[in-house]
Amino acid sequence: PMPVTEETPSFRNIFMKNIRVVDSHKAAFFMGLPEMNVKNIRLENSVFEAEEGITVIDTDGLELINVKVITTGDDAALTLYNTKNVNVKDFSFVENGKTPVRVLGKLSKNVRFEEDDFTSAAQQIQQDKSLSKKAVTIK
Repeated sequence: PMPVTEETPSFRNIFMKNIRVVDSHKAAFFMGLPEMNVKNIRLENSVFEAEEGITVIDTDGLELINVKVITTGDDAALTLYNTKNVNVKDFSFVENGKTPVRVLGKLSKNVRFEEDDFTSAAQQIQQDKSLSKKAVTIK
């Protein structure tokens, strides 16, 4: 990471609700910097139909509440990379033969999913080998 200066961008407290995306390339994309994570993103009551799913990188504080992702390509519905303090509730997706959720990056931690959102969470959530054993919680 670079040192934080007055030129380092800071994005936080992004709240979006009741969104409907159709025929898009990417459902949603949020990317902070290693030295300045995007902070506090909340997506609620939304449906995304896109070739690629939601990607979240270098973020601290993400809530996905009642979000559905329909990928028309072969991408995961949700990819988290070096993302922490994540709460996913009432998440749904369309099976496309790929692992629907990927949690990647050794800095990812405190990522929570609801078991009821998956038919087989162990197979449907790919966890990077570099993650700590307690990084992802499924309840």
